[in-house]
Amino acid sequence: MEVANIEHKEHKMKDTLQVLVVDDENMITRVVKAILTKWGIPADNIICAHSLPEALEIISSRSDLDLLICDYNIPKGNEGGEIMDAAKKKSKATHVISITGAPGNIPDIRERHRPDFVLEKPFGMDTLLKAVEECAQAITGVVVTTTQESAA
Repeated sequence: MEVANIEHKEHKMKDTLQVLVVDDENMITRVVKAILTKWGIPADNIICAHSLPEALEIISSRSDLDLLICDYNIPKGNEGGEIMDAAKKKSKATHVISITGAPGNIPDIRERHRPDFVLEKPFGMDTLLKAVEECAQAITGVVVTTTQESAA
């Protein structure tokens, strides 16, 4: 009974998360969305954007974003930083995972934009899901686990 209750809370929490994924590479947003959907977040709860203006429009029009997963190097350099800052300014409750293919930017990203996590491309599904899980736990207070950890 206890396990069923935990699984129900975990499932309900995943159903309610609202996520914005931003990367100028369409393949990255598709892969991240597929991973999150497989993990249990409904596809309708995951919005993808591919540019600074598109991301800023979504952030300004939504008050329910729980999690932002954002590339730092959107075409003109650090536009991802502007997106992260806008999301946090709109709602201090929004958690942020920054992704970057330029490891030299990681100290600057951490210092200037203070995301919850910075992931270096290429990153594995497990790395992304661990960061998402920790953010989801902070957002909802519900402890969640990956399928692999649940099976152990």
